[in-house]
Amino acid sequence: MILAVMVWWALFLSHRFIGPFERLERELDRMTKSADYSRRITLRKKDDLKPIADKLNALLDAIQRKAR
Repeated sequence: MILAVMVWWALFLSHRFIGPFERLERELDRMTKSADYSRRITLRKKDDLKPIADKLNALLDAIQRKAR
């Protein structure tokens, strides 16, 4: 029973933390390789990195406004 709870908890944590880190890294890599700053980073509402992604998106908006 304890093992099942530990496995569930590990899956929950990886889904909540590691998934958003990988997505954030992948999106930033795409942006830097293509110099396409029109892309936006989208994460799920409950992801812990959502505030960071939102701030990066705001930064990208500012960069685009200055480039005009």
